[in-house]
Amino acid sequence: MICKFSNPIQIRRSKHKHLNDNDDNDNTVIIVSIDGFRNDYMDRIKFTKTLNKLSKKGNKAEFMKPSFPTSTFPNHYTLATGLYPESHGIVANTFYDKHLNLTFNIRDNDLIKMPEWWGGSPIWVEAEKNNIKSAVCMWVGCNVVINGYSPSYVVEFNPKTSLDEKLSMVNNWLKLPKEEKPKLILVYLPEVDKAAHSYGVNSDEVNVSLLYVDKFIRKLYKKINKRKFRDNTNLIILSDHGMADYVPYGRIYIDDAFDEEDGLDIISYIPHLTIKNQDNLEHLYERMLAESTDNGHWIAMKREEIFEKYHYSHNDRISPIFGLAENGYTFAYRSLGNSTIPRAMHGYDNDDVNMRSLFLGVGPVFSKYPGQTLPSFNNVEVYNLVAKILNITDTLPPNNGTAEAMDMFKYYLNL
Repeated sequence: MICKFSNPIQIRRSKHKHLNDNDDNDNTVIIVSIDGFRNDYMDRIKFTKTLNKLSKKGNKAEFMKPSFPTSTFPNHYTLATGLYPESHGIVANTFYDKHLNLTFNIRDNDLIKMPEWWGGSPIWVEAEKNNIKSAVCMWVGCNVVINGYSPSYVVEFNPKTSLDEKLSMVNNWLKLPKEEKPKLILVYLPEVDKAAHSYGVNSDEVNVSLLYVDKFIRKLYKKINKRKFRDNTNLIILSDHGMADYVPYGRIYIDDAFDEEDGLDIISYIPHLTIKNQDNLEHLYERMLAESTDNGHWIAMKREEIFEKYHYSHNDRISPIFGLAENGYTFAYRSLGNSTIPRAMHGYDNDDVNMRSLFLGVGPVFSKYPGQTLPSFNNVEVYNLVAKILNITDTLPPNNGTAEAMDMFKYYLNL
């Protein structure tokens, strides 16, 4: 846990049934992930009216802390498995596996469908094991057969799919006959992240994307708030990470730090520098230490020396030497100019306020203390919460969620 929780003040308690009173356990969970939604985007009330209204009907966390690195694939899979990236194996958007002798790349759709990449057991797999149908729209890992299971309904990622089309998918799933209807639905929305990368955190384009997403949530909530869904459908809206604007002149030039004879075999460099295992690691590490000391705005660490708070050292897919850039800075090549540098980025220290993500829930589970702000928590805790709502905790595999967080959820929520 990140902060202690205290007794709620000036709150009202609903008369909604406790989940354990529902012998049929007919609960449905819909999770919507808004990629790159900074927690403080909620302060842009003009553009997030629906989200703010729902936070008064249900519960919003003070913030949710993403896992390190604060990147899309590691964090979406953490949300799905309750495991830190070092535990589930998707340690970055791009990384090398020496045993497979392959480089994981999110743009290679066929490559990433190999089950060997994916550790842990996603929540949709656990649902299917318990005869609960799941439907997953464009969530990281949903199109991979993991532990022999796939969601009952899968929609693979397609950037051309509109928000209205996704809304229609969810609506159609909810209208299926009881024996075919999924009780776990996950939906991924990339619009806000894409706008910030291209135009910056404070751009009009980000605000417009917030309006579009907020409209999607309004339409979705209207559908699930109908009488036939109202008493058993819970909507969770969250994000994978925040976003930070790129600092002007914030480039850390790789071609100034290393010579060709160093033979640096780079895996990725925006914003952090990661490399393959090489014979001259000690030499490269000394070069990195000298450069980071001389030029600042980044630090060099060996994998085994990466800060314990990151939970990011116990997997050999993690770079043997790691160049950690300061918030707003990024590694770059002088020879490429600015062509590869986004206007805003993530991946940084998960304690940075700009990396904080959103968690908001509305529905019967979140009706115990309407409008009460939940204490902040780590995103590994979402897995156990969803499993508890679906009543599948007895068969859940070990994960990095904590008993302390579950005690907090049980105190504030109808669990």
